[in-house]
Amino acid sequence: SVHFLTASPLAKGLFHRAIAESGSSVDPGPNGSEPRLTEAEAAGAKFADAKGARSLADLRAMSWQKVVEPLPSGAIRLRPIVDGYSLTAPVREVFATGKQNDVVTMAGANKDEYGASPSPSVTAAAFQKQARDGQLQLYPATTDEQARQAANDSARDQARVSMYLWAANRAKTAKTKAYTYFWTHAMQCFRRSSASFAFVAQELSELR
Repeated sequence: SVHFLTASPLAKGLFHRAIAESGSSVDPGPNGSEPRLTEAEAAGAKFADAKGARSLADLRAMSWQKVVEPLPSGAIRLRPIVDGYSLTAPVREVFATGKQNDVVTMAGANKDEYGASPSPSVTAAAFQKQARDGQLQLYPATTDEQARQAANDSARDQARVSMYLWAANRAKTAKTKAYTYFWTHAMQCFRRSSASFAFVAQELSELR
């Protein structure tokens, strides 16, 4: 969300510093870019149809419980779009052309968030199946215990490398400074995966 704000012309002059937490890879999406307006409208029509709504008025008349009920056909991902107004071009393009709101930015990630969270259910077979070219050479996983460690290590490395690449690309057009951090200070947190407390540096722990 922070990157979308720094890329949006509507946010120009509204802030003079930015903090992007939980990584800064500027994900381009499955099709290489943020969805266009026509794609978002089609997704919205599909969502409304799945809810049995014929109009915006029908959707607005629904209870919030009905709106957030899981769809039988699977979830529809909702995200910022290139609508020509709040976002005039994909975020990467905005930064590449130097049209972003050029403010001092700090970006970082935590040691035990997202894919790096302890994952007791990861197996060697599952990790090997999803591994990309060369990944198993860097992160061996011949046993389930190794696979759990490899899953954590690879997620942490991906977060740190993606932040570095983001900062390097940003520096090509930005005139302001960028700072990165990697939060490792552990605190007692509740882990949903194991329904217990553990000392970890999970998401948002840097704010507490």
